[in-house]
Amino acid sequence: MEAKRVLKKYDGERYDTDKDNYAGLEATLNNGKPLIAVINSTLLDWDRKASHPWILAIEIKYSGENNNGMPDDATYELLNKFEDEATEELKDSDGF
Repeated sequence: MEAKRVLKKYDGERYDTDKDNYAGLEATLNNGKPLIAVINSTLLDWDRKASHPWILAIEIKYSGENNNGMPDDATYELLNKFEDEATEELKDSDGF
């Protein structure tokens, strides 16, 4: 019932991230490998976040053993292609 009220309250609202700001975060893991994240900092202040109460987490394993924990060039290209295709399929203007 709660989810129904949330959806009704924000019915028809869409969010377009084309002009948003993003923050890059860097840290070092306990094993000395780098951790890099990019977050949509504008979206954190969006007043209709409750209309999208889900998160998609994707874990892609690769060997970064010879590249300081980062993907090699071929893997990096595959990751970029995956991101482009996911972004195309899950458009924010369609509510994703």
